[in-house]
Amino acid sequence: MKPSPERPQAPQEAKEVPPQPRASEAGGEGVPPEPKVVPSRGPEPKTPRRDIEELLREAWLAVERQELEEALRLYSLILRRDPRNLEALVNRGVVLKRLGRLQEAERDLRRALEISPREETALNALGALEMERGRLAEAEELFRRAGDATAMVNLALLYWRKGEGDKVFELLDRATALDPEDPYPYYYRALLLKGLGRRAEAEVLLQKAQALARQRGDVELLRRLGGLKGPG
Repeated sequence: MKPSPERPQAPQEAKEVPPQPRASEAGGEGVPPEPKVVPSRGPEPKTPRRDIEELLREAWLAVERQELEEALRLYSLILRRDPRNLEALVNRGVVLKRLGRLQEAERDLRRALEISPREETALNALGALEMERGRLAEAEELFRRAGDATAMVNLALLYWRKGEGDKVFELLDRATALDPEDPYPYYYRALLLKGLGRRAEAEVLLQKAQALARQRGDVELLRRLGGLKGPG
């Protein structure tokens, strides 16, 4: 009887990328928006709402540059001006989690869910936090409440960690069905196949993940892919 292959090690982090600026605020994916110019009227006076939108863009760009303390400062400034700003609450929670300040992160994410109980990014981020604490049942409930493509990826990682590999590929397939342009299902499927010794298949999927990450301007995933030395 042949011994069963060693189970590939599960990734340590769930998918919890902060949302990009809304389409109305962006000049393209991953590209800072162009300022509006109205020569006949002169510069428009800044309003509190416009100030906050500019700060949100600056904070998001700081996250992209991995300047987490600066992003934290900017999100905190926004929340002093607008304590119920959902985007700032969720993203500050994600930043605090990345900084290892889990209790503060949980506070922000739960506050965001009080404002918007179906906020998918907050549900995924809080689920990732619970997963990091080893509270897998709580994490699974949060991911299922979210129900989006990111949640399917996170559920796949959760089952991977639990050793229930038969469910992982199915969940990654569901994630791709929900969002065919999401690079993360391809990335994690490649890692799983690589761990199973299916290197050629893994390489194809890594290339697909890299192409989609470039298309979306996903700097964080491109960094991860850049750290891989191929499937071997």
